[in-house]
Amino acid sequence: MRFISLDKAQDGMKLSRPATNEVGVVLLESGTTLTEPLIRRLLRIGVRSVSISGDPDTAALDEALAQLKRRFDPTRNETHMALLESAVAEYIEELYAD
Repeated sequence: MRFISLDKAQDGMKLSRPATNEVGVVLLESGTTLTEPLIRRLLRIGVRSVSISGDPDTAALDEALAQLKRRFDPTRNETHMALLESAVAEYIEELYAD
C-alpha cells in the first residue's frame, strides 16, 4: 500500500483503501481498479490522494525522508526536535509500508 497524489494515479491501479471525500464519505471501495474516467471524476469532486496496492515506491519514500531531513537540519542539536523528526520519519515510513 502507498499513498499517491491523485494526479499521479494511472489507469489500472487498484485502491488498497476506500477513496473518500473530505468528510469521509466512501466514494469508491477498496479493491476498485482505477480508470481514467474515475480519476477525472475524483479530481473534479476534490479528492487529492488515494491509497493504492502494490510495491512501495522507494524513490518517493527516499525523497520524503530527504525533505524531512532538510527541514529539520536547522534544529539538529535540539533534543526535542530530534525526537519529533524521528516520530515523523517513522510515520512516513508506515505510510509507504505494505
